[in-house]
This record gives sequence, structure tokens and C-alpha cells, in this order.
Amino acid sequence: MLAATALVVCASFSTTALSQEALRNGSVAPMGQWLEYREANFNNNPILVHLRTGYERAIVLPEPVELRDPNQSLPGCEIVISDNIVAFYPTQTYTRRPIVFIGKVTGAVYDLRIRASTKGMRQPMRVNRR
Repeated sequence: MLAATALVVCASFSTTALSQEALRNGSVAPMGQWLEYREANFNNNPILVHLRTGYERAIVLPEPVELRDPNQSLPGCEIVISDNIVAFYPTQTYTRRPIVFIGKVTGAVYDLRIRASTKGMRQPMRVNRR
């Protein structure tokens, strides 16, 4: 197995009631297991993320993060943060929207540009610092 390959298992996020309900009622399918991450490089530019409507997707950032503005939101999509893992639960399609996270260790600004559609990706993404 290659060193870059990592086993990703659906993490036990401290999900809120909305994401738990979305998983229970079937409006969002759990992430499940993946053999590899989709890789993205952090170079202070926005990171483009395309979510698949109806499926949980995790983004693993290089450090623990928090939302820069706690009032940020995405239409029909819950965002759950657990340390350096951000889980998205999109239930509807929407065009690209910015969601900005702040690194708790370095203060780095992680600008994600998120959109959701039926053609989006399900594979978890790992953001690497370069």
C-alpha cells in the first residue's frame, strides 16, 4: 500500500441534532469508508469544494479550526467541526459560496469555496500545507 494512501472511516463527529436527523431520515447518506483522500494544497488561495447533495463529506484541515464568523452558513447544509475535521451535510443544491475557517494554532485563514449539486464529490478531502 502506498504511503499516501490512508484509510478513512466515518468519524464519530459530535454532530448536532440537524445532521443526526439528516442521517436518520435518509436525506443525507453517511460518508462510509474510503481508501484514499482527495488531496488539495493550501497556498493562501481559496480551496474549491464541490459537495454531492444528499451525502456527508469530510474535509481534513492541517490544524484544528473554527469558523471565522459563527453566523456563516450554507443553504440546506449543516457544517460540523470536530478538531481539524469539518463535515458537511448538504441537502440541497446551491452555487459556490465562501466559508472561512481560522486555524487555532497558526491563525491561518482557510477560505473554502463550497458548492453542492447532484454531480458533486463524496470522497473526503485532505488539505495539505505547502
